[in-house]
Amino acid sequence: MRGFFYIYNWMKNIAKLYIVLLILIGFYPDNSNPIDYKALHWLMYSVLNTLFLVYFIINYKKISLPKSPVLISYLCFFVVSCLSIFVAINKTESIVRLTDFYVITSTLFICYIFIKQKLFSIKFILFAVLIKLSIELVQLYYQLYYYTSGFQYSFYGGQFSQYLKSNYGNKNVTSFAFLIQSSIAMISLSYTKSRFIKFLISLIIFATIYSLYLISTRAVLLSIVLSLIVISVFAIYKFFRLKSISNSDIKKIVLYFSIVFSSYMIFNLTNTDDNIIVAERVSGLTNIEQDESLSNRVRYWTHAFNSIRENPILGVGVGNWRIVSTKYDSQNIYSYVVPYATHNDFLEIFAEIGTLGFISYIAFFFFLFQKNFKNLIKWTNSNITINHLFLLLCLMYFILDSSINFPLSRPLMQMVLILFIVLNELINSKKVSNED
Repeated sequence: MRGFFYIYNWMKNIAKLYIVLLILIGFYPDNSNPIDYKALHWLMYSVLNTLFLVYFIINYKKISLPKSPVLISYLCFFVVSCLSIFVAINKTESIVRLTDFYVITSTLFICYIFIKQKLFSIKFILFAVLIKLSIELVQLYYQLYYYTSGFQYSFYGGQFSQYLKSNYGNKNVTSFAFLIQSSIAMISLSYTKSRFIKFLISLIIFATIYSLYLISTRAVLLSIVLSLIVISVFAIYKFFRLKSISNSDIKKIVLYFSIVFSSYMIFNLTNTDDNIIVAERVSGLTNIEQDESLSNRVRYWTHAFNSIRENPILGVGVGNWRIVSTKYDSQNIYSYVVPYATHNDFLEIFAEIGTLGFISYIAFFFFLFQKNFKNLIKWTNSNITINHLFLLLCLMYFILDSSINFPLSRPLMQMVLILFIVLNELINSKKVSNED
């Protein structure tokens, strides 16, 4: 029996080490300069996962596949992606893209093995995300300090917001990564009784939301507004259904609304740049004709639909959209600027991999949503904690990001997604109670 617990504790340490390494890779090298290190990160994650897979093979003769529909649907997506290489124009590009998908698939597989063996704890994942987010915030506020010469002059969003990217490749990735992790931080409040720790976590969330106003990407500003609407709708529904809401739920809702609005007020008092007026930034999302960024996205989406209509079953081959896109966008390409991405992962997958690939990728998100939504409905019918609502917000943010950007090409964003998936599985696999 003592030997069993020794092996179990050893494996728990291996699982923790794996999560720590996933996070640490994202901080190497220093991403505060203009260079995007995503290729290096894909390589480092690939090496790390291969080593862990070899470790599993050596130490375990039989590794049973975790029976998770989330993992199985992603494995199907990866298999279909591999098959699409046969119809690809440029097979080298397909292989490069498949190595990215290998990283995501293998990371999910390793994490699900650890989850199946109950080697992760909710508190450890939450603590890891909090530490990760705290370091990223320090990086971002240092960048703010650097570009305002030690806060000696006003921050002008139109000029400097592009440099507020922490350790991510650009500000769009940073914004959604921060927003997702801020919701995870809200969940962590339920797992500590210390008022001081709760105060520190609230401070981290405040600093995160305030930084989002500084970066001022319109999609994230819209996401914040949507999150307030979603929380309000579910809270009102629960109140009318049960005629009451628990004090813990009220406190967390009030805290989140207070942080969002107080950080917004402070931002408005300190901001002097007309380019980052939040209300105008959000309203600008509806003006397609005058907004170049939005009009470009609509054009890319139209090209993707045209490609899907021409190749609905097999697609054009994984990783080959950047080649095919030149045919559709040839009249709009200037100075060799090629539309490498559709700015919509779902459409790009459909165009590249075809119907089966698209269905399997949609199924991946559907199964993530399904179990969490069931527990969210239970929350509206009982006094269990509100954590399932914040999990839903995380998933909503990622789906929105996937619909207007290309997080599937960003390794650090995929690691944020995987940390969310681990936490989502741990919380939703736990017996739902007042203490979840």
